[in-house]
Amino acid sequence: MNTWVEAPPRRKGLGCFARGCLILLVFAIVLSIACFAGVYWGFQRHSAIVHGIY
Repeated sequence: MNTWVEAPPRRKGLGCFARGCLILLVFAIVLSIACFAGVYWGFQRHSAIVHGIY
């Protein structure tokens, strides 16, 4: 009973924390692209200031 106990082998791949950070990063990038596209579209279509300059 006094034998050496081997540690379990290390798992390969990303852990839960790294996977969650990657998901949040991708979500933030997609959200920022959508916000910039919406602001650009809004200024092009519905802005009285932009239409007044033309």
